[in-house]
Amino acid sequence: MSESPAVSWDFMEQAAAEQDAWCCVPGQTWVPPTLSALVSAARASPLARFHPFTGHARLRFSTGPRFRPGEGTILPVSVALGTDGRFLVRAQEADGRQPPGLVPAADTPAAAGAAVVRLLEGL
Repeated sequence: MSESPAVSWDFMEQAAAEQDAWCCVPGQTWVPPTLSALVSAARASPLARFHPFTGHARLRFSTGPRFRPGEGTILPVSVALGTDGRFLVRAQEADGRQPPGLVPAADTPAAAGAAVVRLLEGL
């Protein structure tokens, strides 16, 4: 049985909150607690129809809850937090073999989600 995107988003929101809490501990990481805001903004956008996941410090999206062959396809976009605190949106091959193309950084989680939607519309 396939889970709905809502189940994936619920899980991702919980995981993001836990990650952000860990980021608030002094000395743990340079990463500020921004994943929850990014996940919430993406969920409130047309990206909500996809399944979110993280990998290699990037928010990614899939057409299914798993990305094994036949169970979902990884979309060729990702969002990462840059060292300057801005969100970097990348278009790339889903299998990662091509170097990613960088879209200008977004200042807010909502702007990053909008940039991902624009990239997907252009593919």
